[in-house]
Amino acid sequence: DGIHGDAMVSAGSYGTFIEQANLLGKSGDLDFMLAQGFATSNGNRANASGQLNNVMGTIGYRLNSTWQVGASFLFVNNTARDPGDARYPLPAVAPKYNTDAEMFSAFVKHGSENWSGEFRAYTNSGNGNLYDDLRPYAGWGTVLSKYNMSGIRWQENISPWKNGNVRLGLDYDSSSGSFKQTPAGMNMTFSNTLPTYQLTSPYVAVNHNFNLNQNWSFIPSVGVRGYFNNQYASQTAPFAGLSLVSQNVTFFANASKGVNYPGLEGPALAAALGSMTNFGSSWKNITAEKMDHFEIGSKFTPDQKTEIDLSLFQDQISNRYVYQLNFGGNTVVQNLGSYTMRGVELSIRREITPGWTVYGGWTYLNNDSAVNLPYTPKQALSLAVNGTIGPVRLAIDAQYQSQVYA
Repeated sequence: DGIHGDAMVSAGSYGTFIEQANLLGKSGDLDFMLAQGFATSNGNRANASGQLNNVMGTIGYRLNSTWQVGASFLFVNNTARDPGDARYPLPAVAPKYNTDAEMFSAFVKHGSENWSGEFRAYTNSGNGNLYDDLRPYAGWGTVLSKYNMSGIRWQENISPWKNGNVRLGLDYDSSSGSFKQTPAGMNMTFSNTLPTYQLTSPYVAVNHNFNLNQNWSFIPSVGVRGYFNNQYASQTAPFAGLSLVSQNVTFFANASKGVNYPGLEGPALAAALGSMTNFGSSWKNITAEKMDHFEIGSKFTPDQKTEIDLSLFQDQISNRYVYQLNFGGNTVVQNLGSYTMRGVELSIRREITPGWTVYGGWTYLNNDSAVNLPYTPKQALSLAVNGTIGPVRLAIDAQYQSQVYA
């Protein structure tokens, strides 16, 4: 119980200044949090300044030992100027991109020994507005875009029998938007209202803990998630896993399917490029991306000071969709076939002395794609040392990543 707070300011080169503040409180069954942030910088080039403003808060109230209610909000308002291509003279008026968004959600939670759950509803809206992009032959002019998104999250966790657990849930999202553009050098405005996207996703999962003896447990799990989309074909995504668990060692294997639906970017691009390309309604002809994931691995804790994690995985991706922009030609969105990604992840954490820990992590990725996959390093390595010297905490981190296609 009581009220606690903290604040921090930071400063750096190019006129960079950051300020953050937090306030937390609790009184009996009531708790709350309020956080605020501000950041500004001139950037390292002319016309490269930006500013961020945000505030968020939550409030919760425990009705009794089982039920709890609460709500949260978030407001952001940001602006950034565009310095443009450094090879060309600065424009007389710098393009500016302003974004603002607000989100509100409310929840009801309940929890008892064999049954817990949560129902949450949210609404989210905002604007992304580009002003004064007047570059010759390439400027967008003024572009005003709005979006609205709302939905629910419902989940129940039930233990209907000893050592067993059932999870049931439902996710629902609805998103829509609008688009208005006055192209550079043109005395006319194009307006479009984008279609409403709706995605309903129920799911169920079951697991059971079989105690083999005093040292080992065998835990199988299985489930499925459904996807019902009002713009594209429905999909199902099953998953299953096996774990063999002891106090110091865990061996696991799992398989799952992932589904990634296209969103409003398709009709938004069609609205933005309709006058310059043959984009048309090609976004309606693609299908959802799919991924089949397979993984085996182990977790070792040979002593209380050491943790070792190792996993090998393979991802098979199909129907990857890509937008190909071709001004004055045939701009299309298309599914580009499939590729396979294989990888290894290894991490080791060790307490070398009381209060001091070292960590190392390595990831290797190998893919057979005929086209370069963006942001996919073949090798990634991270190292860290953390510890305390009296009242001072010291953290040193380093990361290496091989070259990527961007």
